[in-house]
Amino acid sequence: MRRLVYILLFIGFVTGSARCQEDTAAQENRQYTRWALTIGPNLTSYRCNLQNVNDAPDKVTPALGIDCGAAIEYRISQPWSLQMGLLGNIERVGLQKDGNTSKLSDFGIDLSIQACWQSKKGLLAAIGPYTHFVLGSITNDWHTPNPHSRGFADNPRTEEPLFAIGDLNAGIALTAGYELNKNWHFVLDLKWGVTDLLITDSHRLYVRPLKTALRLVYNFQ
Repeated sequence: MRRLVYILLFIGFVTGSARCQEDTAAQENRQYTRWALTIGPNLTSYRCNLQNVNDAPDKVTPALGIDCGAAIEYRISQPWSLQMGLLGNIERVGLQKDGNTSKLSDFGIDLSIQACWQSKKGLLAAIGPYTHFVLGSITNDWHTPNPHSRGFADNPRTEEPLFAIGDLNAGIALTAGYELNKNWHFVLDLKWGVTDLLITDSHRLYVRPLKTALRLVYNFQ
């Protein structure tokens, strides 16, 4: 009789432990949605081919700007999730011509959708498409509320923009990060533009953005 009681207790213990493990696994793998706020500096430059073009910049140099915005994450399973981010930003580049440097700044919005992977040790990785919308721009010499009139090079005879930069571009966003705790983590973000910014009829001329950003993220649990 005592042996039967021991056997029943053992079976109950094993069954209870299995159920506890199943509940824990289900809790870890449950689907959920969480919001986040993010802010940090960015460093923007342009990849361009303007060789042998009169009045074009001799060199484009990166300059510091800032990103700030919000994101929503939907966990599909452990460790995968889908994240949509909306960032307001200031992006700046330096344009060098004949030893002189001017600054071109634009105010815009980044919209991205990324597939995210997170390890149990807090490492983060994400990839997906993004689109950048330009709302306005400023140069050293004039304020241009119309994004299409952002001059990239001037015609010396008319002093009008020889090339203009458009108000929309798209590319691939790559993100790596580390989760400090359940609320805070930081990310290193690379946005590689694949569409042309330059408004021109020439197929050999192009200007494409490249932006690196380091951001601190706060998650609402």
